[in-house]
Amino acid sequence: MKKTNAFLLSAALFMSSFVWAQPVRNTLERADDHHDLAVDKAQRERDEKELAAFKADLVQIEAAWKTGDVNKVNATKHQLVAAMKREIEQSENKLKQDNREVREDNSEIRSDNQEIHRDRVDSRRGHDHADDARDKARDKANRRDDIRDKGDDKSDRNEQAARLSRQKNIYETLKAYTFANLGDASVGEAATKKALMIEFLQTMERDLAETREEVGEDKRELREDRREGRDDRKERREHR
Repeated sequence: MKKTNAFLLSAALFMSSFVWAQPVRNTLERADDHHDLAVDKAQRERDEKELAAFKADLVQIEAAWKTGDVNKVNATKHQLVAAMKREIEQSENKLKQDNREVREDNSEIRSDNQEIHRDRVDSRRGHDHADDARDKARDKANRRDDIRDKGDDKSDRNEQAARLSRQKNIYETLKAYTFANLGDASVGEAATKKALMIEFLQTMERDLAETREEVGEDKRELREDRREGRDDRKERREHR
């Protein structure tokens, strides 16, 4: 009998600690999501300015090309290559951020699994089967959301890695190249190198589009956080 009472007390303490630990984890997740939103908004603003500057340099190089001003073409190319280097450094940081977000997704899914396990234990205790079923359905929905978020973040990470690789290849090709004979704007080696500048611009445009999508995803995750916060408060009231 004493062993049974001790077991029940231990189980109750465990469940109580879990009920109160979960909101702490969710609070930390919300803090992470607020941080991600602030970072992505700042990146979006910076990317928009840098993209506009890159386009302006391409307009300059095109004008210099048409007048046959090789010196101006090479000077502008030097500016573009410096911008490419900065963009590559930023892309590397974004890839690190993407990897961190995937790790956070894994942590959130583990937390979801713990909540679902607790729901099963609650149900076996038989206090309120209808409420336990609602809790379980809600927590499974949260897990589905987090699994979807992980899928989105892994896709973003893979795209970022591929984009970074191509940016590095273009940068390495252009940084030591010097335009000597402009010739026909549509053919020849010089035209091929100019096309690489346009391709780099396209990677920047795609990167900006990705950042804008990230801001939308961040806002969606914060809405999910608010819903989970309401669920946490309801859960605590049920266990008082």
